[in-house]
Amino acid sequence: MMHPRDICPEIIISALPEDERGQGNRIKGSLQQLSEYAIDFRSAIELLEYSRCEHALLREIERKTMPFSRAKERESLTRWQSIAARDGGMTIYHFLRTMEGIRDALHLCPTFHAIIDRRALGAAIKRFKQQFPFAERLRHAVAHDADKREKPDRFKENPLEGPFLGMGIDMDENSSDYIIGFFENKFVTMFEGSVVSYEPSRKSVDVINSVKTEFFDAFRPAEDLTNPNRHLAPWNRDC
Repeated sequence: MMHPRDICPEIIISALPEDERGQGNRIKGSLQQLSEYAIDFRSAIELLEYSRCEHALLREIERKTMPFSRAKERESLTRWQSIAARDGGMTIYHFLRTMEGIRDALHLCPTFHAIIDRRALGAAIKRFKQQFPFAERLRHAVAHDADKREKPDRFKENPLEGPFLGMGIDMDENSSDYIIGFFENKFVTMFEGSVVSYEPSRKSVDVINSVKTEFFDAFRPAEDLTNPNRHLAPWNRDC
């Protein structure tokens, strides 16, 4: 069962002054979208885990029967893992930008601006950035993969130049390569010659959910103000 703190604040827009309802409704919609992005990210990680398990199972079947007999299926499962990791990276960026958009729009809704703890919002965003420091560059790397390969000059801007040692990558000073894929426990790619990565795992799912909860907690005063009877049975509410 979902904990009450994990549920998006139930804000009644009609309780706001009329001239604030448009912006208030946009903020409410963005809060709801945070829940959607959290589910999207969890689903991406579940797809990744499922694909890995099924891939290992097919490997075992091939070992006991005929080598490479399930190669086509394994190829699809490998690609599903990459699809899931790339989508997870994009969702991290969308989650961050949605939080920042909510914070930056508060002044356009004076009622919310007066009661929402903006320091709590800032702390949640800061913690998210600490956990996912490459959110923006990861998004650009995934979204513009083909652009980086479009012309030789642009491609030269993006490969990793050695020496580099870390995350299972070992390159000497004379090496250069374009990196994308799974290394150790991270999904790794390149953006403008730098390694960008994140950990596609249940741990990251927990981080996103906990930051979402912090963000929702900051908006509970708006819920209390606009929807004070929400805990009552429907027939006891002032409608």
